[in-house]
Formats: sequence, C-alpha cells, structure tokens
Amino acid sequence: TGRITRLTTWDEGDPFSEEEILATQRNLSRTGVFRRVELSPQAADPATQVRNVEIEVQEGRTRSLLYGLGYQYAPDARENQHDPFGLVGYTLNNLFGTMRSAGVELQVATSGRGRFQLSYREPFLFGKEITLTAFLFASREPIQEIDIQRVGFVTEASRYLGSHLRTALRYEYQWLRAVHHEDLTD
Repeated sequence: TGRITRLTTWDEGDPFSEEEILATQRNLSRTGVFRRVELSPQAADPATQVRNVEIEVQEGRTRSLLYGLGYQYAPDARENQHDPFGLVGYTLNNLFGTMRSAGVELQVATSGRGRFQLSYREPFLFGKEITLTAFLFASREPIQEIDIQRVGFVTEASRYLGSHLRTALRYEYQWLRAVHHEDLTD
C-alpha cells in the first residue's frame, strides 16, 4: 500500500480534483504491475465536505514467458544471408510486492549469432519517483569473416515530468572484441 499511495498525486485534505484522479490512475498504470486500476471518488460527507477516493487495483501476472521465432535477411552478406533465430525469455514482475522486476532473455541464430541479457527495473530509485532500468548483456555477431563479441551494460534513470514528457539519463558501456578466424589471435 505504501508504494501505491506514493504514486497518488494529492495529499490528504487537498481539494478534490478530477485531473489529480486521472494523473494518479496514469501513474499506477505506468508501473506495469497492475492489470486493472480504478479510482472511485466517493460522495462528499455533508457535514465536513470531505470526499474519499477509493483506489482499487488488480495485480497483473507476476511471471511472463517470452518465446518466438524470427528471420533476418542480409542481402549484402557473403555468408548467412538467411538467418533464422529463436528467442526465449522469462520475467518476474512485482518482485516481493515492491513493483520491481527482473528478467533473462536469450536469442540464438543458426549462423552462430546470439545475445544473452539480464534486466532489472527499480521504480523508486533512492525513494524518489525515478525509475532505474539496468541491463547486462553478452552477444556474438559473425559479420563477414569477423566475429564481434560484445559484453556490456546499460543503465538508465528516468522520470516523468507531467503527463507526456519523460526525461532520462542513460549510460552504456560495451567491451568489444573482434576476432578474424584466420588472421587474428586472441
């Protein structure tokens, strides 16, 4: 409940505002944790003119499975112009009721191309309304006669300013290793 009330855009005792109700509903929906979000303003108490707002949420699925097949066509490639691939991933949402999520994803192609990725999402960085998203990844991309191997991470801190403007600070680091099968050595 503390994380839900943190996303409300009004404080107890503030004047009633339909705009604030919609903003709160948008904030709760953006978390991706809830399947359904409903805010119901109650009738005002005639004596005090106090009006309560009932917040009802239904948690979405806590686990999700991603799978699929794909096809990449590279007409200028000497080899592997046609490159089918498979994709599988697993995500845990709303970890321990904290609105955090973590996932793993793997993509493998018949050419030897592949990518492995771990992800994590923290909705309240340092207790503020700043979302942290982080990825660790490793990939292999055979291009022509060179293997490009990458290992790295991406981290992004973002915040919504108003209803439609999202600001973000992103940092990405990659370690690349190019290996030519015949001429280059490790």
